[in-house]
Amino acid sequence: MTSDEVLEFWLGPSSERGQPTGSVQGRWWKKSDSFDAEIQQRFGGTISKVGAGEIDWSGDARGALGMVIVLDQFTRNTRRGTGLMYEFDMRAHRIAVHALDADQDAALAFGERYFLYMPLMHAEDIASQDRGIECFTKLAGEAPHFAAVVKYAHQHRDIVARFGRFPHRNELLDRESSPEEIEFLKEPGSSF
Repeated sequence: MTSDEVLEFWLGPSSERGQPTGSVQGRWWKKSDSFDAEIQQRFGGTISKVGAGEIDWSGDARGALGMVIVLDQFTRNTRRGTGLMYEFDMRAHRIAVHALDADQDAALAFGERYFLYMPLMHAEDIASQDRGIECFTKLAGEAPHFAAVVKYAHQHRDIVARFGRFPHRNELLDRESSPEEIEFLKEPGSSF
């Protein structure tokens, strides 16, 4: 398995990654048991190996992106509804931050950058949330078709600013929810 195979599967042909097609985007955000099973069947071993550090593609921008997609996105599909879906979030975050610090995102198409930045939005700390907003705002400025993500980045940041974490993860991670978090979780838009 190579990072290019991961990118081709998740993002489609490289010629479409500046503005991914609706069919590609639809797979990302709609829950689909068959799509989750396809990821597990094709990439289950890769998830384990990348997660265990047995595979490291982080030497260049697309390799780092491939690792981030495996650790941050594939896990959310294949481990949906369990605490294990967050198991490699910190590793994905470190890879993304390292790539950003090395300006590797400059070599990526808009749709590729979008997913490199996702671990920042998924992080439960304000500094990462703020950096994510900066990255997504810059992306939206260069590629207006990604403008909606800035709103979502702010929503994520607001939750972390208020609670220091994402309360919707508490049950899956065996964390006790505060009374305020319990009330918040009753509101629309309280989880992602």
